[in-house]
Amino acid sequence: MKKTYLRSGAALLCAATLAACGGGGGGGNIPLIVRVFGMTDGSLKLKNNGGDELTTGNAPNGVTFSQAMADDKTYNVTISQEPESAKCTLSNASGKINWYNRTVDVVCQAYPRTLGGSISGLTGRGLILANGSSSLNVEAGATSFMFGEKVLHGLTYAVGVLRQPDGQVCTVDGTTAAGKVGAVDITTVTVTCK
Repeated sequence: MKKTYLRSGAALLCAATLAACGGGGGGGNIPLIVRVFGMTDGSLKLKNNGGDELTTGNAPNGVTFSQAMADDKTYNVTISQEPESAKCTLSNASGKINWYNRTVDVVCQAYPRTLGGSISGLTGRGLILANGSSSLNVEAGATSFMFGEKVLHGLTYAVGVLRQPDGQVCTVDGTTAAGKVGAVDITTVTVTCK
């Protein structure tokens, strides 16, 4: 009877020692947190140690991988698929996890796109087009335009006439004036002057 207690006690001690050292396989109770900043559109896929996968959008408050980890286990987070809207970089992407080191940051920079289009019938001077706080002076006789300030993928744009040219009225075609910035430059905004 005494030997049975000793064997059980020794087995428990070994199991506790392995768990405390992060051994014994399996998971743990420390969540690996990922914070994602700067995404305007789409989703990002990440992997931890080549297996546990996480799909997320912008997440400044953090999201976690599905598998919690044991203390002092090694994590290695990689980007398995970037969003088409941005270039993303990782910081603190690998190390040994513990309650003080368990957050990976991902910073994404949305791709910039040009915004412009065509103009027909412009003979007067003084036309000013606007997109939000960005404005553009258009020369008399111009047949095309392009804003100097680029727009970011995933955001919206809305081009309008801020100031009419001398002696004319210009309108922006409602079907091309506004939309969501996608994977290519915008060159389809149409302005007609009479």
